[in-house]
Amino acid sequence: MAVATTGSAVGGAVHPIMLNKLFYGSAGFHGGVRASAGLCCGLLFLGLCLLKPKMPKVKNNVGAFTLIKLFARDVPYVIMVLGYVWRNLIRTVVTS
Repeated sequence: MAVATTGSAVGGAVHPIMLNKLFYGSAGFHGGVRASAGLCCGLLFLGLCLLKPKMPKVKNNVGAFTLIKLFARDVPYVIMVLGYVWRNLIRTVVTS
């Protein structure tokens, strides 16, 4: 946890300074954005390589019908999901 906290603080200070130097230096805006994207992708790839799963693999396969029954038991969540889907459908129909 301490590494993540330290990394976010250092990244929050170093990344804007790096972008400022790249934007107003020889790289320009496009080169600075590409360098930032490359840095983020490289660090993401490094994090994914170092990541290890904590949960053991599940040996029994649960069917889709069982998952739907488990989903339907949580009534407030079902109402929230259906309301969200309904709102987005209405928004899509009205704006198109």
